[in-house]
Amino acid sequence: MTIRPDISLTETAEGAFLLDRITGDCFALNKVGLNVWQHLADGRGLGEILDRVASEFDDVPRDTLSRDIDTFIAALEQRSLLTR
Repeated sequence: MTIRPDISLTETAEGAFLLDRITGDCFALNKVGLNVWQHLADGRGLGEILDRVASEFDDVPRDTLSRDIDTFIAALEQRSLLTR
């Protein structure tokens, strides 16, 4: 998966904002979304992202994290922020 190079990230206390510098659209990320985004930026695949997020957020069931990560990545793709 590849993050578009014209997407800017600004971290906040609650997560982050993504800015599409082409369209001007802005997207809010919570802490888990930011965590997944950072793993994507590091070039990790879905399996490794799930393993790392599950170890960092061990109070959330793994199957819930898996569904949430899949939904999040699909939303990023739908908004053309990420490509496979």
